[in-house]
Amino acid sequence: MSPRPVGGYHDEQYVLRNKLGATTREELAALEVPEVQDRELDLLLGEVDGLSGLRPSLRVRCIHAFLFQDVYEWAGEYRLDGIAKHPDEPFLPPELIPSRMEQFDDVLGDAHGMRADPREFLTQQFAVLNAIHPFMEGNGRTQREFWRQFAEEYGIVLDWRNATTAENHHAARRSMLGDLGPLRTLIAKVIVSDDSSATD
Repeated sequence: MSPRPVGGYHDEQYVLRNKLGATTREELAALEVPEVQDRELDLLLGEVDGLSGLRPSLRVRCIHAFLFQDVYEWAGEYRLDGIAKHPDEPFLPPELIPSRMEQFDDVLGDAHGMRADPREFLTQQFAVLNAIHPFMEGNGRTQREFWRQFAEEYGIVLDWRNATTAENHHAARRSMLGDLGPLRTLIAKVIVSDDSSATD
């Protein structure tokens, strides 16, 4: 069953199926944000077990499931609908998500790229995961938490508070158009500590 009524991603009328009883997008946003922020804090404080050692695609799903468990019954499930933030910039078709996430696992499983040039590796793979956009909602928050955890395993500390929401959105959109410049700038900005050379 689809998590939303039939309609385009830009349709202002639809409201994602949710556990909160919200019937408008404004109401859903108001109720969802504090719920998810509490879960984000749990992850930031390292109070969630069972994520370390998971293959990347499964960790992404588990993070999404944890963050949105109080909001969506389908938390952690890959989307079944096509979506686009902008009409001419669709994200990956849903039928391709499972196989593309398997490729994502393969790339992240090879540590050479991360150790050779972590900033460029994070930039490139952030763009990949953003283009896949595996969930109906919550992709940005899930991705930022995933990359925070992933980078930490290589001695790199990311602090997403160093970038504004507008900067995040701009960098993500430009990456969809093949321009990774803003995303490189963003990644450099959110790296607050880099001890990656110590992992060699």
